[in-house]
Amino acid sequence: MTQHQFQVGPIKVNLPDENQNYFSIFHDLAELFEDEFQSDAVKKLRSKLKNVKPKASIEYEADNTHITTSNADTLVVVITAIEELATEKFKVSFQQLDTVQITELLKAAKKNRPKPKEWQTGDVFSIPLLNDTFAFGQVLDKKYCTCALFNLQSDSSTLTEEQFKRLQPISILHLSNGDLLNNGHWNILYNQTVTLNPSSGSGGRFGDIGSSSYGQCKAMTDLANAYWGLEPWNVMYREDYYDQLLLKGLTRPKTAHVLNEADRKTFRKEKFGVE
Repeated sequence: MTQHQFQVGPIKVNLPDENQNYFSIFHDLAELFEDEFQSDAVKKLRSKLKNVKPKASIEYEADNTHITTSNADTLVVVITAIEELATEKFKVSFQQLDTVQITELLKAAKKNRPKPKEWQTGDVFSIPLLNDTFAFGQVLDKKYCTCALFNLQSDSSTLTEEQFKRLQPISILHLSNGDLLNNGHWNILYNQTVTLNPSSGSGGRFGDIGSSSYGQCKAMTDLANAYWGLEPWNVMYREDYYDQLLLKGLTRPKTAHVLNEADRKTFRKEKFGVE
């Protein structure tokens, strides 16, 4: 068991952490059960769990089934049902399930769930980048986790308040859940008065028709890595995706690494599984 995951046979269980108070499983059950469609596998699992209370939430898409529950006992029943429905090729990887021990481990993980870090509007934070350097941002509005990204890449994770005041924003994004602030991956340095308009970014005024939220803090980390050439710039579903995230009046930076058509196609296939 790692800090936030627990492996049972081929199944990875995501444990309660700073961002969720429940257990979750993402897995291709159609592969485990050797069914043609995910819907067929889910139908089998739901039938096997029809009398289990409290019920787990089971949703699916073409390639994965998503199972969530806040109850450790329910989760153990779900895992046992998956093991029973798995074909022999996969069943052996479960070995012999010790349901009592697994239940105890899951209950302990829920009881000892790490508390989210405290953060608030005005907090200035560092963002770790792919080459062990750092970018910097500020929380402009905690309610929607609206954050600004600034025009500095540094070898140091620290930034004086005077240095911060000289920075210029390059993007403002609504990030919704603040996951990387909650778990401390984005490290809070200090608090400064907000001088930027949270609604002046590409997402507009949050809640208005046409406004955009980018879901998780990873969106800003990805932009920062692309901005400083640590990831290719033009590999999203729209080649100008990152251009659209920049503040009005700003253009693609000279540091951006732009792939040619063939390399872009190869990169997208290898990283995202699409062309």
